[in-house]
This record gives sequence, structure tokens and C-alpha cells, in this order.
Amino acid sequence: MYMVEPAPPVDLCPDDPDKLDPGICGCGVADTDTDGDGTPDCNDECPDDPEKTAPGDCGCGNPDIDANGDGVSDCLVEDNCPDDPDKTDPGICGCGVSDTDSDGDGTPDCNDGCPEDPEKTDPGVCGCGVSDTDSDGDGTPDCNDGCPEDPEKIEAGICGCGKADADGDGDGTPDCNDECPDDPEKTAPGDCGCGNPDIDENGDGASDCLIIDNCPDDPDKTEPGVCGCGIPDSDTDGDGILDCLATYPPDLPVLISPANGAVLEADTIRFQASPFSDPDGHAHIRSRWQFREAGKGYDCPTYPDNFDQEISSGDLTICDLSGVHSGRTYFGKFCYTDAAEEETCSEEFSFRAGAVASSESLRIEPGEEAADFDMISFCLTPQNGSANALFSGIVGDYDPNHFLIGGYDPAKGGYVQYNEGLNIEPGRAYWFFARAGADIRVNGIGMSPNHDLELPLHYNPGTANGWNMIAPPNGRDYDWDGVEVLVYGDTGESGGVCNLIFGPKPVAELESGNPYLDIRLWHWEKGMYRSDTRTLSRNRGCWVKAKAANVVLRFPAGGDQIAQEGFIRRTLEKGLGWLREKVQPDAAVADAGDGPPPPPAGFAEAARKAGIDSGAGGCFIRNAAGNE
Repeated sequence: MYMVEPAPPVDLCPDDPDKLDPGICGCGVADTDTDGDGTPDCNDECPDDPEKTAPGDCGCGNPDIDANGDGVSDCLVEDNCPDDPDKTDPGICGCGVSDTDSDGDGTPDCNDGCPEDPEKTDPGVCGCGVSDTDSDGDGTPDCNDGCPEDPEKIEAGICGCGKADADGDGDGTPDCNDECPDDPEKTAPGDCGCGNPDIDENGDGASDCLIIDNCPDDPDKTEPGVCGCGIPDSDTDGDGILDCLATYPPDLPVLISPANGAVLEADTIRFQASPFSDPDGHAHIRSRWQFREAGKGYDCPTYPDNFDQEISSGDLTICDLSGVHSGRTYFGKFCYTDAAEEETCSEEFSFRAGAVASSESLRIEPGEEAADFDMISFCLTPQNGSANALFSGIVGDYDPNHFLIGGYDPAKGGYVQYNEGLNIEPGRAYWFFARAGADIRVNGIGMSPNHDLELPLHYNPGTANGWNMIAPPNGRDYDWDGVEVLVYGDTGESGGVCNLIFGPKPVAELESGNPYLDIRLWHWEKGMYRSDTRTLSRNRGCWVKAKAANVVLRFPAGGDQIAQEGFIRRTLEKGLGWLREKVQPDAAVADAGDGPPPPPAGFAEAARKAGIDSGAGGCFIRNAAGNE
């Protein structure tokens, strides 16, 4: 067996000891790639720059960077906008913004607020593409001016551009639409022309200026006829007599103000009545207003003249009254008379004169027996005279074991107590007893001290009982002898007395046997009655006895003459009282059946010590001090 030896390699580069084959670079040139960029050095113009195979614009070792992509290597030019492919210099608008002037007005778009409007670089008032021209020079450009040619208006308004919306007469209709621009009542001449109202007083459809209407206020007549304007010439019942000629009294008049029972403090009081109304249409020709004091009639001769007023002119529904006195209650009525002399009178109303005030505080000392009773009074007229209303805040639930309050009524022949409808009046006195004591104050209308005040005395003709608990009604002290006595003889209108048959005469001038009044004045002192005083002190009560009906005590104006004239008398009375107790202790003390009724309590023992018949006045409370 023969072995074949391999042929020796063919050396294609016999003259190049480093290569057998030409390779890429050819014989004699190494295929070395120094920068390892895949291109042998023989073909790489930048053999040491792996990023380049040719020097390019910037040479080996320097990249040919064109950051803005404008096709020019950054190394060849100075590019101040390297990030803007469209600019190498900022220009007016800056890198990244074109210096384009779209509307060719010389202001590049970047600074032109209206880049498409060659007339404007700012929108102004009207905006781009619209001129800010103010044709009429009124300060509002045409784009916003509804009347661009009218310098007085920017809106057409009611009258349109070029016409003022003036309203010369102020009637709400501008002159351009007002046919009577100077007449605020009309916008068209109407029947009577501008400046003349088209009045149709009677509502007949014809303006008064067009026809002669002798009854302009009567829609049914143009002539007065028989009955006159405003009254139809009708004969409702067909009796041949027109209704207007029939005689019917006026409708009942009503007092509008003040309210019935009101408290009035004005010097002059105005009364307003309802409008006159007459079923047959007769005119109101006269009103008569009458006033009276409580307890008296309307015909007393002592009244001021204006207590009876006949009014035939002016407003016949109004009456002004003066001369009333504080604290007094008055009644009134009024009558309407028509042209046929038919009269209708109102219902009677009342009012009280004066201002509401508070009384002084009266102290009721604590007590346990009959001698501790107090007779007190109040010098004002309460708005509500009910004892329950006045004293409920003090008494609470009325317990006779703690409080006793009562007034005497000769018609009853005994006492009316707190819870039996007792009423409080000025000039009247009342028993008060409070086991724990009490301070009493009431609100009401003060009685005038500047006028005479009359106090009617109660009298029971059936039993001849005329005992009255009295006191000065006006907050003044009085000398009993200076108090005047009057007697009236009839009841007069409305149950009030007015016919004076006796007096006025001071008590000092009365004989002891006179038929009208027992001239003694009784007071309660230390559990017994005494008649040795001639002094009436405010807020303190005494007993008097009427002998007949319609006896009245008059307290003269002023009253406090007792403070001067009676000072010595009171001093003497106290001295004499002390002397009598020492020398003659029973003097001026009531005998059984001779003096006033005993206090309203079950104090039998105290009553016997005082020499009083305990049955004379009755006993409305028991057990007040633990007795009986």
C-alpha cells in the first residue's frame, strides 16, 4: 500500500512572508483592523477612530454631528439654534419659533396678536379681523355700538337709532310713542285732548268733556230729577211716593274710636263715629253728642257745655271733648239726624280719663286678733277693679286662716269678701287682715286732686241700713267738717242722679238730727270703734252712715288744707284721745247697735270687749285666729 503525501500550499503572495493569500488588502499589506470597526486599516482613512472610516467634515477623532438636522455638521458652522432645524440664529422670535409674518404687516406672527389681520397686531375691543373704529365718536366702537352713527345711543332702545328715548312727562312712555308727551296722565289725546283727562265720573261710557252730565258722580243719572243726584227716582213699593221722599230713620251709628272702655289721658279726646248711612238716602244734617259721669244722668246742670254738643257743620262723625277729670269714668252716646228729622242713637259707651300709675305701697302689719284689722283704701281707679285680679299675686289661693279682705254692702246687710266678687273703688275703704303681714300696691288711674270729687253713699231703704266704709278718693287728707253733703231727688237718665234737692253744705253746718247723714265719723282703734275724730286721712278708712237714699259726699278740690288748717286739730284730737283714755276710757266708743258693723271675723271675744254686737254686721270668716 502506497501513502500519498498532501501537496504543499500554494503561496499566492510569494513575496510577502506574512501572507499566503492577498486577502482584502492584497499581498504586502496586512489586513489589520486597528480600531476594530470592521474596516481593515488598508481601507480605513481613520484607522484609529472606531466611529469613522473617513475624516468627513470634522476629521478623524471628531464626529460629524448635525444636532439640528440641517445638513451641516456642527463643526463647520456657528449654529446658535442647535435644536432648531430651521434656524441657526434666534432672530426676532427666538430659537424654535419661526420669524414668519403671515399677514405681511411687518410684525412677525410671534409678536402679532392678529397674525392673519394685516390691519391689527392686537385684538383690541372688537377682536382680530374686525376694526375698532368708533364712527360716531361716542366712546363705544362700532362692533359694540347698536347705533354706530348715533353718538347719543349705543342701543336702538324703544325709539330706534337717531331718536332719543326721552320721557318728557315721566309717564313711562317715551316721547317717540307718546302722543301727549307733556301730559303724564295720557299717551293719546282721547276724547278730551292732551292736558284734559277723559273722566267718566258716572261710568256711563261717555267722557264728561263730551256731554253735559249734571250728575257726574251718579252712573245712573245725568239730571238730578226729583230725588237728586246719587239717589234713584224709584218707588219700590209702588205707592206713588218716591222712595227718596219716604221717611226712615238713619242706620244705627257705631263708635269707631276710641274703643269702648278705653283709658284716655289726653286733655282733649276725639271721638270718631261710623259713616252716616240712611236707608232712604236722606242727607246727614245733624249729630248730637252727650256725655255723663258714672252714677249721673245726661242732663246734670253742673256739666261743662261740651258734655252736650249739637254739630251741624263740618265732619258730623267727629266730636272733641274736654273738661274730663282724671280717675273718673264717663259714659256717652250720640245720635244722627237726617234731612227728614228722623233720629237714630248709638248704644252707650264708656271710657276712663287719666293715665295708669302705681299706688304707694301700703303696709299691713302682721296680726292675730280683731284689733289687728286695718281699714285701708286706694286713691286710684283700677283698670280691673276685681279684688281677685288686684291681689291674687299677694293672696295666692285665698285662705281665710291667713288673709281676710272685705268691703261692706248695706244692700246685702253684710260684707262682700275677696272671693265673693269684691270690687275695689276709690273713695271706698276695705278691711284687710294678714296673719304674716303684707305690702299692698295696685295699678290704676289716679283721681284728680284739682277737681271736686263726689262719692255716692250706699243706702238700703228696706232696712234703713246706710253704713259706708269711706276714705278720701284722691290721695289727699280732709277735714271731715269741710266735706260737703249733697242729696239728689231722682234717678234721671241711665239710672244716674242729677236733680239736686239739698246742698251742697259742709258737714260742719249740718244739725245732728238732719235727715240725710249721721255727722259722726267712726274709726277703728285698738279693737274698738271711736267717733272722736274729724280727720279723713288718705289710704285710711272710716265709717259714715247715710240716713236716706241718693246722699253724696263731695270732696272739694285741693283737700290738703287739712295739712295746715287741721294740724292743730289733729294734735288736739290725739291729746284729747289720750286724756279720755285716762279719765273717761269709754267716751266716744260705740255702744251695741249704735256703731258700725264689727270687722268681718270670728273674733267674738274681741268684739264683746269692744262693746259691739257681733251680729250687727255678720261674720264672713271663721277660724282666722284659731277662734271658733
